[in-house]
Amino acid sequence: MHPFADPRFVESIRHHFVCLTGRYLVFDKSGNQTSVDDFAFSGFVIEIMGCWCFVTAGHGIDEINKIVEHPQAQLSRTGFA
Repeated sequence: MHPFADPRFVESIRHHFVCLTGRYLVFDKSGNQTSVDDFAFSGFVIEIMGCWCFVTAGHGIDEINKIVEHPQAQLSRTGFA
């Protein structure tokens, strides 16, 4: 039986799936806000030696890093849902 077909497996992991959401602001070179954009990336939470870790696909982390490193963008908020 495939693990996803086993209801016990699905029940055991379903509480670990989460969505990392966020909003960021974009500014022009004069400092005027030009847009507000949202993002959402799915993943799951695991605990490793008492530390909670969010596991997601690499492209999601790449996108967030681009926002953080962009000189005309600013993260406004983030959270898990």
